[in-house]
Amino acid sequence: AVAVIEAQMQKLMGDARRVLAIAKREITAPPAKFEGSGPDDCNFPLRDFEFIGLYGIEDPPKDGVAEAVIKATKAGVKVVMVTGDHPDTARAIAKRINILKDVTTTGDAQEFSVITGLQLDTRVPKGDNFGDDEPPDNVKWWKKAVVNARVFARVSPIHKQVIVQAYQKYGYGGIGDVCAMTGDGVNDAPALKQAEVGVAMGIRGTEVAKDAADIVLQDDDFSSIINGIEQGRLCSANLRKSIMYTLCSKVPQFAPTLAMVFGVPEALTIAQVLLIDIG
Repeated sequence: AVAVIEAQMQKLMGDARRVLAIAKREITAPPAKFEGSGPDDCNFPLRDFEFIGLYGIEDPPKDGVAEAVIKATKAGVKVVMVTGDHPDTARAIAKRINILKDVTTTGDAQEFSVITGLQLDTRVPKGDNFGDDEPPDNVKWWKKAVVNARVFARVSPIHKQVIVQAYQKYGYGGIGDVCAMTGDGVNDAPALKQAEVGVAMGIRGTEVAKDAADIVLQDDDFSSIINGIEQGRLCSANLRKSIMYTLCSKVPQFAPTLAMVFGVPEALTIAQVLLIDIG
């Protein structure tokens, strides 16, 4: 019976659903108030329950997210999912939105594609951040992780900050990646603060997350981030073009004037300089 339940659970998680197991038990003398969070501190029994069924909850991605991920990838932005969901659920969702490709991989790409919080527990830095004296095994592991990881699953709040720190330290061949982090909860605040650009959700985000972030999304839409990157790059390109145009016109004007110091006759009259500026 357990094998059948586990097989059905795997099927539900493979369909990108969060799964709850429903069970019941009759308690003859229930406490006045149910307390505790686990078998060590609960004031009611946690054994001998009767299994009722599995409940699959689907939280489908918003429209346009999958296309936005492809657009970001083509623009040189690596999108990584960090979630508290089960690895199988996270993997299925990541495939839906094009973060994970539905192809067979080998080697480090397969080993590090989905990393769990249990793996991260032994890879945290010695201090508040990664330094130059980290254990060689951890350094080697993180250098592979920041290149190949696409999903971090079953992570805790402290893991989120560590992940950002690792990309900033070991990403881009050891130079460090420029990281943007999205989040909406109180637990996301440390990671939002750590990232170069923290992006909080304006609709469902908490005030703590908004205060820690640099940008607040008014529509809670990932596609808006990609559109913002596109507009930012367009502004940067236009600024570079403007500077280059200015240099191309000012240098020819300034060079003859400088040459006059060495006795070279005047090359441009005032009228000619004005005509160049107008043109």
